[in-house]
Amino acid sequence: MDKRGSAKGVFIVFIPFFLIFFAIAIDTGISMYQNKKLKEDTEMIITDVVSRPDMHYTEYEDEITRLFERYNYQTDDLVIMVTDKTVYVENGKRYSGIFSSIFYKSHEDNQIVKKLLGVPFKISQNSKAFVKIEATYQDHKIISFEEVER
Repeated sequence: MDKRGSAKGVFIVFIPFFLIFFAIAIDTGISMYQNKKLKEDTEMIITDVVSRPDMHYTEYEDEITRLFERYNYQTDDLVIMVTDKTVYVENGKRYSGIFSSIFYKSHEDNQIVKKLLGVPFKISQNSKAFVKIEATYQDHKIISFEEVER
């Protein structure tokens, strides 16, 4: 093979690897964005509810659930625990990634892609952002937010 033929061969072989690399990088960025957005929205909702002087802490759970629904978050995984000093919120949000949407069409396709790529994990069509936050408050003011271990 001459110089041009070998260069074309290398170019053709490496294009799929670069495309997969960029798809994974974009999906990672989307994942980081979704996690950050969920965390910030959760903190905003907690702050909004706690800062209302006319609301008693026994009403916080219903109001937090209502606000999550208002901001179009799923409440299937929503866990809320409220005491007179803390609010604990755990929630998840499903989103579609580019890489997973390209490769995942059915269970059979998932198995084929896993074998081709040699990945030991499940490739799913939907990814999930997840957050667990505990807020400490006093006199209707947030003292601190703490992200709890998963």
